[in-house]
Amino acid sequence: MTDLDDDGTVLIDWNMVEQMATSTTDPRRSAAARLMLAIRDGHWKPMTLAPIKLRRAIL
Repeated sequence: MTDLDDDGTVLIDWNMVEQMATSTTDPRRSAAARLMLAIRDGHWKPMTLAPIKLRRAIL
């Protein structure tokens, strides 16, 4: 689905990504392809995390 160019540019084969998104042969690649399409199509938004309060460990 992806390849790296000599200068570090990521090349994405969108036709293959679209085929993999509907494929049932490899669930992991299918999930990654669906995520790539969601990002490309603007349906995915990054999650904002609330600050985490760290507790001191009791030894």
